[in-house]
Amino acid sequence: MNEPGIERKRRKSKRHDKSVIREFRVEILIGILFLFGVFLLFEQMEIKTIVFKGIV
Repeated sequence: MNEPGIERKRRKSKRHDKSVIREFRVEILIGILFLFGVFLLFEQMEIKTIVFKGIV
């Protein structure tokens, strides 16, 4: 059945990749929101004033 010198290739499970994303979903979201906040502090296009006027 198995000849010497021929090894079976293992399949990488996709389940592990998804579980890492699910495990760190909250941390990733917090990081994205933090970076978006820093962007709004330093951007030059006055996006924050347009959004603020739209809300208020």
